[in-house]
Amino acid sequence: MSQIRSQKNQEKYSHDGFIYVKDRISSLGDKIFWRCDLLNHGCKGRIHTASDIERTFIKLVTEHTCSLTGNAARVGVQKAVSAVRSRARESLDMVPSQIRASVVEELPEAILGRMPNQNALRKVVQRARYIDRKPPKLITKTSPKHRIDFQYLQQQAQNSSSADVDNDNFVLSDFNVGAEEQVSIFGYPKSLSGNVCIITGASEGIGASIAHALAQETGVFAVLASRQLSLLEDTIKRLPTDRFIATKCDITKRTEVQELVRQTIHRFGRIDILINCAGAMYYTMAYKGYTEEWHRQIEVNIHGTTNIIGEIIPHMVEHHSGHILTITSDAGKRAFPGLAVYSGTKFYLEGFISALRQELVEYGIRFTNIQPGDVATKLASRSTDVEAREKYDGSEAGHKILSGDDIARSVLFALTQPQHAAINELLIEPQAAPI
Repeated sequence: MSQIRSQKNQEKYSHDGFIYVKDRISSLGDKIFWRCDLLNHGCKGRIHTASDIERTFIKLVTEHTCSLTGNAARVGVQKAVSAVRSRARESLDMVPSQIRASVVEELPEAILGRMPNQNALRKVVQRARYIDRKPPKLITKTSPKHRIDFQYLQQQAQNSSSADVDNDNFVLSDFNVGAEEQVSIFGYPKSLSGNVCIITGASEGIGASIAHALAQETGVFAVLASRQLSLLEDTIKRLPTDRFIATKCDITKRTEVQELVRQTIHRFGRIDILINCAGAMYYTMAYKGYTEEWHRQIEVNIHGTTNIIGEIIPHMVEHHSGHILTITSDAGKRAFPGLAVYSGTKFYLEGFISALRQELVEYGIRFTNIQPGDVATKLASRSTDVEAREKYDGSEAGHKILSGDDIARSVLFALTQPQHAAINELLIEPQAAPI
């Protein structure tokens, strides 16, 4: 590494086609950072490291950052942080809470000149909170035995040794749960640890099954939302985790949806996953004019789902990541008699989400539609048109239909795919009743 001087007598260092200059960034507490520019390709990509770290550390960081292929390279914060942690253990001059201020990576949009530098840095600082996040707080009051033991987590973080720093999720890595609760029943690895998830319609049926699968199989924090708070609290009691909390929310009411999203971001810092399970379905003969049931399906399936997706996507766009998974229906692929309005609402969701998937592709947001056939839930039993249900309800045909756990497994499959792999649609039906 050779030292050079700019015309303004600014201290610079050159190494392997990279040049590093000291820079002061007011938005990060007026701290001094090393700025890296890729000379060979005119790349604006850069990584900033605190200037009190030895210059030799710059080389260590660059191995995890810029690409020499000519393409602007985006590097995971975790990789750079791993390098910082290695250095921290040697020098003993850094603690995990300082990592966020020591490593900042610009987003691809800034690299390509599509986003102001300061804004990009701010966004990445938010992303870097994954490293030394404070334990989440509760969004609503629940009984003490169902709360996350945050004091325990804080104590774990404070008592972390230098060896613990090597774990990217050291704050969240050791929950006080029994070994029997950590046994995988679906065969998926314990992944998604630390992600924050909202599940609507989680009080019963498919939503409750998905909540149980996530609690059993992953390390996510989840906010379970439903209009039926008493049922939701019963669901929470049966879950093998204390990382989930319950909150009442009617997704057809925009103000309640806004408050749900606002409180989740305020308490947890972000939203990584949205799972839309809230829905309404009624068998009706169209000529009978069951308008109340029609309007309810339109309100929940169309307005409600649109409300919460519309409220969350600005946050995911800002963070350039997110996964929105919606339980639609095979009735969104093929219309069924007796379910004219229901089929129409599901066709709407398929079209709406398909457009969003293309519109937001550059922001790294994935959209998955799970399209179940007949599932053993109470959904169809709420129909008041007896004639329509007796004539068209396939769940009464005598063959084995799907369970909530069948759908939950498909959800886990979609959620645990690598970022570059998107499960856009997953049609799952009883073997005896294909469409």
